[in-house]
Amino acid sequence: MSDNSSNSDDDNTDGVNFTQITSDSKKYYDVDSILPGYTDDSGPYFPSLTAMWMFIWFTKNSIGTHAYHELVKIICHPKFKADEVPYSVTTLKKIHKGLPLLPFTGKFVLIDLKNTPSKTLPLKETYNFSIKNHISRIINNPTLMPKMYFGPGVEKKERIEIWHGDL
Repeated sequence: MSDNSSNSDDDNTDGVNFTQITSDSKKYYDVDSILPGYTDDSGPYFPSLTAMWMFIWFTKNSIGTHAYHELVKIICHPKFKADEVPYSVTTLKKIHKGLPLLPFTGKFVLIDLKNTPSKTLPLKETYNFSIKNHISRIINNPTLMPKMYFGPGVEKKERIEIWHGDL
């Protein structure tokens, strides 16, 4: 079964006739019948060293299109500074360990297959976290704690939320 439709964001093929380029026994498909010839440091196939490095990284690591687009957004952001990128994954792991992330647990729940599509699986994974841990994290958050009110209740004729202003 062949499906000519694609969900990729990179497919700009509307109305384009692809030409087949053959070299020896290999077949190459490209929108242009003539391959571009670049003359920079990156050789004849890439417009720049940056494009070449990104191509090599993308191909070597089998990065998905969505992940690549996210990376490009990060790199193109005006506040992105290449000299601040951690050189070690260990540094990223240390940063991750220092984040106040809630632990959560997962368990499988049986699904009642009556009145469900035939492809529905009998088990579905669910995730939950402890409310006690959640409240503890909020109370111990140094950014949120000074903004919290733990004083006596205040009776007001007009009911308002505390974050809407002064009592």
